[in-house]
Amino acid sequence: MAFRPRNKFSLEYLVWLERKLSKVGLQITSRNRKFVVTSLKEVTELLIWGDQNKKPHIFDFFLEQDMMNLFVGHVLNKTTPLQVKIQVVQSLSILFQNLKDERYLYSILSGRSINRLIEAPFDYASDIELLATFVSFLKVRSIGKYV
Repeated sequence: MAFRPRNKFSLEYLVWLERKLSKVGLQITSRNRKFVVTSLKEVTELLIWGDQNKKPHIFDFFLEQDMMNLFVGHVLNKTTPLQVKIQVVQSLSILFQNLKDERYLYSILSGRSINRLIEAPFDYASDIELLATFVSFLKVRSIGKYV
């Protein structure tokens, strides 16, 4: 699927995003940083849309492709630009706040990715914005309906 699908809210679009993000991997540069941030936002929107519109195949694909691991990998990678790290943490917060299907929340929380993120040693003194975003994420996670 070389061309971007027209319908943004479709499995085909999520497949396209996943392939593009996987191709970039953790090699984020100044040339592809904006694309990665936008793609992370779009994946988040698609997952919430799929949940709200009873489209389980959207979230199933996200899980099958282990996209959560890719998300968290961006935050844990020392060379990932701060803007991308912040977007990942914001996206996770948005997912926790907006997903209604408890199976999806359980799937995200039952994997090791979230624990890796929470346990990771960060240098927050140099990244105050990341610290603020991460604290918000922890608040959302701790007071959520899935605890």
